[in-house]
Amino acid sequence: MKLKLVTVLLALIGAFFILGCMTPEPGITEAESKEIAREFVENSPTYQFDGFDLEYNQTVVLRCPYCWMFVFEFKSRHAGYGNRTGQVLAQVITPHTAVVTVINGTITSAVLDDRWDMLTQTYLTESKLSIEAAMVIAQNGECVQEETLTGNYVHNEDTRTWWIDLDLYTEREGCNPACVV
Repeated sequence: MKLKLVTVLLALIGAFFILGCMTPEPGITEAESKEIAREFVENSPTYQFDGFDLEYNQTVVLRCPYCWMFVFEFKSRHAGYGNRTGQVLAQVITPHTAVVTVINGTITSAVLDDRWDMLTQTYLTESKLSIEAAMVIAQNGECVQEETLTGNYVHNEDTRTWWIDLDLYTEREGCNPACVV
């Protein structure tokens, strides 16, 4: 009888530990992520320099747990990006659109007007998209509808694109697919 009781208790304890390992820890909420993104935009050099009227526009739910892209709009009193102290500036009210990606509480991408990388404070033509950001884009795009991403990738410096190898769900002879981001 004692042996059965000990066996049952050990099984229950083992099940508790196994289930505990299988239950994912709760990630950061959408509301918390949105606040992180909003604060990032408010503290960005472009907004700090002369930005005003920050407004939330929309949320895009990405295809990974605790992943969102937030769109904000604001205006600035001068043209340009970043901290423009000491520069000759055109005094014109300039509308801006900031797209900020937050993954489990971390900002992985922040782009202003499809031209300015808010993380590196450089024009997009001057900076290289990180492989991490390219993977997120690929995972949330059409590439993964018929294939899965592999860990193999290469960056093409001429086209400034990442080529991420794909594993096909259905083999196709002579086909070596890649997702290009």
